[in-house]
Amino acid sequence: MKPTDNTLPAKYFRIAAPVYTVLVVVASLWPMHVHPVHGSDKGVHLLMYFVLYLLWYAAGFDGLGLFVTLFLLGAGMEILQEILPVHRSGDWWDGAANTGGLLIAWLITTLRKR
Repeated sequence: MKPTDNTLPAKYFRIAAPVYTVLVVVASLWPMHVHPVHGSDKGVHLLMYFVLYLLWYAAGFDGLGLFVTLFLLGAGMEILQEILPVHRSGDWWDGAANTGGLLIAWLITTLRKR
């Protein structure tokens, strides 16, 4: 993927987007016994991935390639939760919430272009 925008704000988002991505990965792999969210966290997943897409979009990336890349990141986090010793378990519903957040952000940015 290559950024499509070289404006000054996009340059700042090119710093914010990777930093936020690292935070999402850390939050996804943080050991569950000290995880700050308890109960149903589907709204948190949806919001995290919605913001993730928008940050990368603001950094100058967009389209199906960005959607697929972030979808694979979310799916990868759920798989890693299953196989790493982090006292977490992957959840298809979490993956669906991640995808929902991406889909909503993708739809908003796509419709905005029209």
